[in-house]
Amino acid sequence: MDGSLGVRSEPVKLKGKVKDALDETRMLVLGAQVLVGFQYNAFFNPGFSRLSELSRWLNLASLATMLLVVALVMTPAPFHRIAEQGRDTRRVQRYATRLIACALAPFAIAIGLNIFTVSERLLGTIDAALLGSAATAIALALWYAAGMALRERDRKEYDMQEEIPQSRTRSSTC
Repeated sequence: MDGSLGVRSEPVKLKGKVKDALDETRMLVLGAQVLVGFQYNAFFNPGFSRLSELSRWLNLASLATMLLVVALVMTPAPFHRIAEQGRDTRRVQRYATRLIACALAPFAIAIGLNIFTVSERLLGTIDAALLGSAATAIALALWYAAGMALRERDRKEYDMQEEIPQSRTRSSTC
């Protein structure tokens, strides 16, 4: 009976992981859509013509980057429905997780470009570039470096938990 419970708990875990991954993509889609809406709106504002030529081009680059982000984060849901016929599989979970990871880098770049565009008139080109670069670096550090550090910590904790039963087994046999 215990063996069957263990077998049944694995698909539940997988189902939860797939649900979490798809929910994360939905949240990213919402955030990306908001930024894309603001970026489209910027082109039609009267102040857009007062931006430097560099800022106008970077705004266009940022918009294109955010459209890429939207495409990347929208892809896992139809993949789940079409390729896996709605089944929760490891392939869906890995696919969604990888696309999210791929989408975060252009998302961070677009944020940095937007910050440059907004701050260039106030701070000047050099300071705005520094601010935009810093925002991109901070986003990348929080999204990637922090994630890798937490994953490493969790891996070490898991390894330690695996070692505990072995040491108990040895001490109980002595």
